[in-house]
Amino acid sequence: MSRFPNARKLASYAGLVPTVSQSGGPAKLGHITKEGSSELRAVMIQVAHIASQPRTKNADELRAYLERIRGSRGRRKIALTALARYMLSIAYHLWRDGTEYDPERMRCNTIN
Repeated sequence: MSRFPNARKLASYAGLVPTVSQSGGPAKLGHITKEGSSELRAVMIQVAHIASQPRTKNADELRAYLERIRGSRGRRKIALTALARYMLSIAYHLWRDGTEYDPERMRCNTIN
């Protein structure tokens, strides 16, 4: 746990955070950095693909999150990458707190 003090640091390690271009003005967010563990990034993208399938049980909240992001961004690949980062964040918090995944608890975060 001491290696990753928060979920953002873990997402950065996985290369699932956007690049930031800033030179005195407003920050512009670009594509993902692809720095860090390519294996972890690939696994999380595959997990997001699996969770996005209709036949996956107990993933309704994750699919709702995916569709919400897809509606605002327009492209499925961008939404899948966002879902991968979101799921990595969930995994981090479950690991940190020693709790089990509760879809009902996640529902309040995905319906906005």
